Amino acid sequence: MSLIKCTECGKEYSDNASNCPNCGNPTNGSNGLPNNSRSNKTSNNVVVSFIASLLSLVIVVGVGVFVYTQVKTVFKSKVDSSKYDTNKVYSVGDTLNCPNFDITIDSVQIKKKGTAIDSYFVINEPEWIGVILTVKNKGSETKTFYGSDVSLINSNGEVLDSSWMTYKIWGAEPLYSPELVPGGSKTGYIQFTNNDTNNSGLTLKVDCNTGLFDDEIIYKVNISQ
Repeated sequence: MSLIKCTECGKEYSDNASNCPNCGNPTNGSNGLPNNSRSNKTSNNVVVSFIASLLSLVIVVGVGVFVYTQVKTVFKSKVDSSKYDTNKVYSVGDTLNCPNFDITIDSVQIKKKGTAIDSYFVINEPEWIGVILTVKNKGSETKTFYGSDVSLINSNGEVLDSSWMTYKIWGAEPLYSPELVPGGSKTGYIQFTNNDTNNSGLTLKVDCNTGLFDDEIIYKVNISQ
């Protein structure tokens, strides 16, 4: 046991006492706080420092993993665009070579307004255009071909609305977003509504959908009739 001096009245008393017996002032530690408060504050500081360090580590690891994944994806999928002739205007019957798929434009069919699809359904829009495609997966993994990457533009530069019918009026099933195994292929149609009915300047655009940020391979196909 040792004696300490009260910071309020100056009287000496045992350091085991929690308060000065003369004036009742709490026993102070070296930082001016009661001993029990100083101990609690020290414990709290340790816990806060540990949590802050742990959060910092999680953030650093997360950022590192994200950057690594992005860089790996870009370098793994980098496409040499010089191998693809995107300046040429292709024709029906040609095969477009994409990094993952070979796409053949088999045929283009046009159904005018008033055409009877069956005994119950007659086309009311000015014109329907069905583009028949055969898509082959030439990669080594199962891949998805997105029909939304195929668009039709009329002579006014307008992108025609596409729709899907359950009818096999085009001789094929709708080409939604089929998953194709390596070497697998699918023939299907994409249907467009043409309100202009001018078929002298129809252009089909096929985006190869490389999945990269800036490497797009877009083919143009003249399907005018």
